[in-house]
Amino acid sequence: MTTVRPYRSSAPARRGDFAQLLYAEWTKFRTVRGWVTGMIAAVLVIVGFGLFAAGGGVKASGTKACPPGMSSADCRSAVSLAPPENTIALYLIGAFAGLIAVAVVATMFMCAEYRRGLIRTTLAASPVRGRVLVAKAIVIGAVAFVAGLAAAAGAVIFATDLAHHRGLSVLSLRWPTELRIIAGTAALIAVAAVFTLAIAAIVRRSGATVTIAIVTIVFPYFLSISNGGATGVTDFLLRVTPAAAFAVQQPTPQYYLAVTSPATGFFPLAPWAGFAVLCGWTVLALVLAAYLLRRRDA
Repeated sequence: MTTVRPYRSSAPARRGDFAQLLYAEWTKFRTVRGWVTGMIAAVLVIVGFGLFAAGGGVKASGTKACPPGMSSADCRSAVSLAPPENTIALYLIGAFAGLIAVAVVATMFMCAEYRRGLIRTTLAASPVRGRVLVAKAIVIGAVAFVAGLAAAAGAVIFATDLAHHRGLSVLSLRWPTELRIIAGTAALIAVAAVFTLAIAAIVRRSGATVTIAIVTIVFPYFLSISNGGATGVTDFLLRVTPAAAFAVQQPTPQYYLAVTSPATGFFPLAPWAGFAVLCGWTVLALVLAAYLLRRRDA
């Protein structure tokens, strides 16, 4: 029985080859209308969810009467410590829906070449197969970051403006915190896209890849919102799955929030600790994808 080994070019890799490969992958992405449309759709979905959340928020309450038996000093203290109903994290609740669109685009960016047989041409043009994966990861990650940054900034700006216009109560945050939430959401979407790309390189099936991405990233977050809080199983999932990265949207310290739900900005991990969980899963997926890409035939 004859064993067919993957073809590898014997030509040495040159320094300028990777720049050309990176430009080639970028050209592939921007010339496919469906992929560009998918990214635009992700931006519109996230902003749309934010506007919807702002349109259905709770209006700021006026001065409330103190409960019977409570002194005026205790009453003022309780009112001042009570968390407001809305935070900007509420206006980024559509990130999970936008992630689905981004995951589909990242999946097709890899799987389309396998389905059409074009991956053989791509790998034959690159002496080092791992460079192809890195180039694709850089392109999809950069595009997803730009799309996520536009979506998060648009959702926060437009939804907050709408909320103020309707007289809603919105938690006032320091600008470094707002910047961390917006940039963190963009980074979350970018790394999630790279994670999905790596999964696509491993399984080589678009349906299976999208399913894995939704189950590991979107489902735990959506489940925690549906249950009304991060407790029990959902608390565990938001610690160990890639969905832990949604913690970058946490606007206040955990002890400040009375309602422990991702919808109000509460997560069981600190913002960058949760993001590190997603990065760890992404690195593992990329390493496995690079290994299999070198070992398997196209």
